[in-house]
Amino acid sequence: MIILSVQTFPPDAGGKQVLMEGLAKAAAIHHDVLVLSDKAREGRDSQNPHYNFTVQRFGSFKPLRQRQKAKLISQLVEQEKVSHLFCDSWRSAEHLPPNLPCSVTIYAHGNEYPLGGPQKNKTKARRLIKTFAKIDHIIAVSKPTANRVRPYLPPISAPKLHIINNPVSLPTPATQQNAHFVETLWPQKKEQSTRILSLCRLIPLKGIDRAVQAVKALRDEGYALQMIIAGEGEDKLRLMKSVEQAGLGQYIHFVGHIAGPQKTALFESADIFIQPGRKIGDYEEGFGLTYLEAGLHGLPSLCGQAGGAPEAVLHEKTGLVIDGMSQINVTNGLRRLIDETEQTSHMGKDAKAFAQSHLWDKQIDLILNRVKEVRGTRCV
Repeated sequence: MIILSVQTFPPDAGGKQVLMEGLAKAAAIHHDVLVLSDKAREGRDSQNPHYNFTVQRFGSFKPLRQRQKAKLISQLVEQEKVSHLFCDSWRSAEHLPPNLPCSVTIYAHGNEYPLGGPQKNKTKARRLIKTFAKIDHIIAVSKPTANRVRPYLPPISAPKLHIINNPVSLPTPATQQNAHFVETLWPQKKEQSTRILSLCRLIPLKGIDRAVQAVKALRDEGYALQMIIAGEGEDKLRLMKSVEQAGLGQYIHFVGHIAGPQKTALFESADIFIQPGRKIGDYEEGFGLTYLEAGLHGLPSLCGQAGGAPEAVLHEKTGLVIDGMSQINVTNGLRRLIDETEQTSHMGKDAKAFAQSHLWDKQIDLILNRVKEVRGTRCV
């Protein structure tokens, strides 16, 4: 059996949730898989009858559900043949019992490890070191993420640090009905203008405000462009105001959270994917799974150079990697993807091949083998 202990899981949205769902689906092809997750957010259906694994939800207040999960994990490890335990972050491993006889692996995404190392946050550093004593492996989703983790590793008896980019799942096939629905979301018909898509959690580091201004600048130059911004987040109201103030309401539509076959249809209906991420304070993109999702549909991407995002987009091959802090660079990058049609077409084909090399069915055995060992030097 393989157990996943997570703080959040689909239908809740986000890169971490998509990653853990993909891991569960891929592992469940040849193993029994149990996901232990906090309850889904209010108003969202937490049951998926199409899963090939079991999800058990915990709905009590946070300290109690952490202990409930830890107790159940301890019981399962004693009763079942558990080979691997995966946690979506160090916080999901913090309350684990010590010396579990199975392999224990946590994922590291980036921003949960403050820049500056232990001196930046001594309390958090002590919690991390205590947690690291219970685990065997850390999977960092990119090189920059691994660089954020390393200062927190103890000098002796440290868990093994691996760098493995997030794999991507095959998209849920879209029906003709899904395609018709998505067509109603776009401001204009496809033949009338180039379609730009952004799909992400709407927070400042994603750089969607720069994308909006790039669309405005190019429309002012005479380019025929339309855009969809899909997703929810704290930055949504500010972005909506900026679109309104720029007079772009009839060309840029906000469509909220999109998932499943509708998400597939949305990617299939677009021409270019844009997410010019940047660093905001200490916060940056850990990897950038959505670029791979876009690539599966043959979309070239305009990607910011901050954090681990450039590992998901190969500059000049599967898209363009630019300085997302610079409005000029974002606008010029989008202009290039529109003007250089032949090169952009090649980028889309290369993006598809690159994304297909990251599919879960090509990565799951590698991951399970890399993290199968239980180190004999855990110090608790």
